[in-house]
This record gives sequence, structure tokens and C-alpha cells, in this order.
Amino acid sequence: MKKYITLDRKEYNIDTFPPKEKALYERVKSYYDNNKPEWIEFANFWMAHLHLSGIEDDYTREEIIKLPIWDICNDLEGRIGIALGFVKEPEDKNAIYETGEIIRKV
Repeated sequence: MKKYITLDRKEYNIDTFPPKEKALYERVKSYYDNNKPEWIEFANFWMAHLHLSGIEDDYTREEIIKLPIWDICNDLEGRIGIALGFVKEPEDKNAIYETGEIIRKV
């Protein structure tokens, strides 16, 4: 099972995602892991790929912002913001380590 755990401890099973959302996750996570992008660069990347993914054909905007993939992309973006010192870390700093990924140093 491929899973993703957000900083606020929401756990998502990527294997259960519909094909478009799973493909978007793979693109976005790979970009995050392999390119170490700046905060705005990453935000622009994932939003552009959300539009290109075809997810908007299947859901309304109100539905999209409730999807797990939206939460995951925002979480990854938040990790970059925390690493850069632009966003406050969660109150429970143990949550950062329990996700299985220590926030990368930029």
C-alpha cells in the first residue's frame, strides 16, 4: 500500500485514488522529491498539473478542494513553506516526524 500522511496526520491510501488523481500524485510527488523546488515554483507546478490532469472535467471546484489530492498538494507546498521559514510549523512537532518524512532543509 502506497500511503501519504499529512503534517496534520491525515492518512491517504494512494492505491485507492482514481486514475487521474493517482497520476497527478505521482507527477507532483516526483517533482517535489527530485527537483527541490522553491515554494512559488512548486505551487505553480501542482496547480498547472491539476488543470492539465482532467480532474476538473470530473468535479466542480467546490468538490476539488475537498479531494485528498488537493490536501496532499497543499501539504507538500506547506512543507516547503515551513522549510523556508515562511510558514509556522505545526504546534505538535512530533507530527512532522510521524509522517515518515522529515521536512527537507532548503
